[in-house]
Amino acid sequence: MNKFASRLRKEEKGLTLIELIASLSILSTVMIVLYGVVQFGFNSYHKITIENSLRDEGDLLMSSIIAELYELGPTKVSKVGGEVLLERDGLTHRISIEEGALHISDSSGGDGRIETASEVLDSSEIAVICPSGISECGSGLIEIKLELAQSYGGREQTMELSSKFGF
Repeated sequence: MNKFASRLRKEEKGLTLIELIASLSILSTVMIVLYGVVQFGFNSYHKITIENSLRDEGDLLMSSIIAELYELGPTKVSKVGGEVLLERDGLTHRISIEEGALHISDSSGGDGRIETASEVLDSSEIAVICPSGISECGSGLIEIKLELAQSYGGREQTMELSSKFGF
């Protein structure tokens, strides 16, 4: 290496073709490795960003259901078809998963769609578990299984969240 450097300083003629090809080969190998590392970093960043977004939206949907339960304080809860009905003093609130979204509506007939960037997949479900096994009950468990999906760059990423809480 010392001979090569001293020859370059003395002669100042430049590089030979073999030296140029060798240096370009080394440079291209290093650039390919750097490109792979940077590309992997960007893909990991986007994957983690989508996972965090899915987790945040799942928390939002779960807390919306919990808030509806505790604000209304239903005296009777039942499941009819794909909907959970919360009833108290003649008021009926509905919780359902349809058209790729969670819907929480009251007796006024509003849409009640909770907007998210994620799609709520059809495999998501809400179940009412009554202690005596009947279809309507005043106390029991609500079991929610949400499956959310978001796509980025042509790839779809899904996350399944499940929760149980009593009423």
